[in-house]
Amino acid sequence: MIVTVGGEKGGVGKTTLAVHLAYMRTQVGADPVLVDADPQGSATNFCAARDERGARPRIQSVQKLGKGLAHEIRALADRYGDIIIDTGGRDSAELRLALLVSDLVVIPINPSAYNWWTLEKIDELAGEARLSNPDLKAEVLLNRLPGLPSLRHRKVRTAVERLHGAGFRNLSMLEAVLVERTIVQDNEEFGLTAFEPSVIRDKLDALAAEELTAVYKEIYGNDYTIGASTLLGQAVREP
Repeated sequence: MIVTVGGEKGGVGKTTLAVHLAYMRTQVGADPVLVDADPQGSATNFCAARDERGARPRIQSVQKLGKGLAHEIRALADRYGDIIIDTGGRDSAELRLALLVSDLVVIPINPSAYNWWTLEKIDELAGEARLSNPDLKAEVLLNRLPGLPSLRHRKVRTAVERLHGAGFRNLSMLEAVLVERTIVQDNEEFGLTAFEPSVIRDKLDALAAEELTAVYKEIYGNDYTIGASTLLGQAVREP
């Protein structure tokens, strides 16, 4: 399966989601490769930091940019069981080419007007890609939601209503959502995921793991059993 994580807005957690999907697929033995198709190279830096730390499992990653991206992805699909593509936060050649060869594009957004205004363009790009890749699916993921349950529920409800009322022809929304969790900021510069103990607090975060597991299940259609059983039983549940 080829999954692109993309969108037009920066700072919404695309790379964070991409590296976590690559980590989870590696854990279950799916033989994935993470393709960094963003000139900023954040996913590449994450994997390099992980290698430097000697963390396991190792996430296999490559950086691919430019007009040959679609050809490169097709070649990688012959060698790897799964491909996760991380693209930059803009309408780029890499994003457009990735859509032509992907089964699914996930568009993380924060629940703000600035993010919603970008979805019209993404809906258009997905529609154009479907002319050549008719099986492409495009799913919006609400990310970095507030931790306060009452505020989070209100924002999710509002987002669902807005998406349904917008008349997008090519976009739908994942039911799973991600809350902004401190463990992500604690660990990312060290190449570690939210499934691993916080470098700062030396604790696992069960809620972060549960949320990522729910996203994984919607995307891949099966449970992330390592995250759900082995890790969640050891972790703390923070509000």
